[in-house]
Amino acid sequence: MKGFKESITSKRVVVAGAGVSGISVVKLLLRLGCRSILVSDKNQPAPDVLEFLTSQDIELEVGHSARILDSDLVILSPGVKLNRYPFSSMRGLGIPFMGELEMGYRFTPGRFIAVTGTNGKSTVVTLISRMLEGSVPAGNIGNPLSSFAFKKGTYVVEVSSFQLMTTVDFRPDVAAILNIDQDHLDWHSSMDEYIMAKYRIFENQHENDFLVLNYDDILTRDAAKLAPSKVLFFSTKEKVNAHVENGVLKVHLPTGKSFDIVKRNELRVEGEHNVRNALAASLIALLAGASVDRVRDVLLNFTGLPHRIELVVEHKGVRVYNDSKATNPHAVLGALSAFEGNVILIMGGEEKHLDYSTLVPEIKDKVKFLIIFGKNSPHLERVFQGVVSTFKARDLKEVVELSFSLSAPGDAILFSPGTSSFDMFKNYKERGERFKDEVKRFVCR
Repeated sequence: MKGFKESITSKRVVVAGAGVSGISVVKLLLRLGCRSILVSDKNQPAPDVLEFLTSQDIELEVGHSARILDSDLVILSPGVKLNRYPFSSMRGLGIPFMGELEMGYRFTPGRFIAVTGTNGKSTVVTLISRMLEGSVPAGNIGNPLSSFAFKKGTYVVEVSSFQLMTTVDFRPDVAAILNIDQDHLDWHSSMDEYIMAKYRIFENQHENDFLVLNYDDILTRDAAKLAPSKVLFFSTKEKVNAHVENGVLKVHLPTGKSFDIVKRNELRVEGEHNVRNALAASLIALLAGASVDRVRDVLLNFTGLPHRIELVVEHKGVRVYNDSKATNPHAVLGALSAFEGNVILIMGGEEKHLDYSTLVPEIKDKVKFLIIFGKNSPHLERVFQGVVSTFKARDLKEVVELSFSLSAPGDAILFSPGTSSFDMFKNYKERGERFKDEVKRFVCR
């Protein structure tokens, strides 16, 4: 680590991506005394970013060029695709590269709890950081890890498969994989690559570190066979380290201590997936030294994060939920588990070539009508033809009008797109806010 810090001052460094993560890395490089920096982004950065780069006399290129290959080190922001030129040529040319997460890890002293999974990461990281007083949430959930450089602390880091693809030495004291299901197949070359990216979270762990896994998910459970660390499980179906027994969430630690946490019906968030999230967070927080009273208090007061089965309004006996964070079929399945039936489901967005057939039984059982919109509408229409009555909408305004026209008192309108938002929106947050705005506009007219 010391040699890396000393040598970086003389390196020609490329930072790929001029978003929040990329600029955080640039600021860290400047603190380290590195002056030969090229920032490369496929798009024109925001005005404040341009102003910052100009003020620091840092060169910017718009559009990733072969100049990236004329460097001593490339630091990648999450989402930069390694299989696209020029990044695909780095390994062959022997150019060292790492992600922002790795860079932050190398210069941030302290203890690390890292959480990955297809769904539930932000919820579990939020719960742990609230349970473990004095800890700091970092990574995908908010501030990049590199923004905490040189500040000692306990960091609860939300980690994506993109970030894990570019780690080198990253070693969390406690790692967790919440679940693994198909997602980001427009980014990863295969499902196998996606799974192995998730498994990288524990590859540098030692025998005294901990790995927390979802026993109910076979792809996640299988990671135990490869882990060099101590493996603990959570489950809603089996009696493992964290489980549900007689309607009570229980945690059993390797020390032999056992705790009754809360009753299942005391949780203020809906769905089986949220029970698993609560079990995972409780187990991890108690492992890391949280008090059981604090764990209980957090769970009893947690009402969920925005855009996750978020109640928007109840209008004339119809409840409307915003679940814009559902960007894959697995997340939609989790959302539907929170309902008994009478659901008007809204899906659609970017085409990520995902397999939606896994939703057929649940949709057949619980969904009255399906409303689809966005780029992958033809795909969804093919999958659910003959399964449920399906209606197409052009935009969110029409989505909302159509959903209310099809609803009756006692129904639930669930906006759970099941894919990314980039065909029409900047991100899932913008998509969710726009949906809520259209709902409120309809209700108030």
